[in-house]
Amino acid sequence: MKPVVVRNIKRADNNAIGTLAGVGVSTAHEALGRSGLMKPYMRPIWGGAQIAGPAVTVLAQPGDNWMIHVAVEQCQKGDVLVVGCTADNSDGMFGELLATPVVATYVHYRKCAFRFGRRRSQPRAR
Repeated sequence: MKPVVVRNIKRADNNAIGTLAGVGVSTAHEALGRSGLMKPYMRPIWGGAQIAGPAVTVLAQPGDNWMIHVAVEQCQKGDVLVVGCTADNSDGMFGELLATPVVATYVHYRKCAFRFGRRRSQPRAR
């Protein structure tokens, strides 16, 4: 797969973002044809965690966070950085090196703090 960077991102309308944020995840998921819901093993770190904003998306390779670095450079204030992997991944993809520019550009990441639980098929580390 050849890496592609979209530099002029068409961001969602703020009114639409506010409307979707107001109706909640379940209603938005159903209204949008049951698309875009996260996997059941992904849960907020704290109860009531919410986020809404224009998404800057990344499709990364397992163990390779280069495209996350590239996407952070495309982010603007208020954007939500959404990262997916092409296959199952247990590597840490986001740390202090990436957090510094994210905080500097006011990209939402703290409010979108999710714990990625293990699937039942994965053994627990001891």
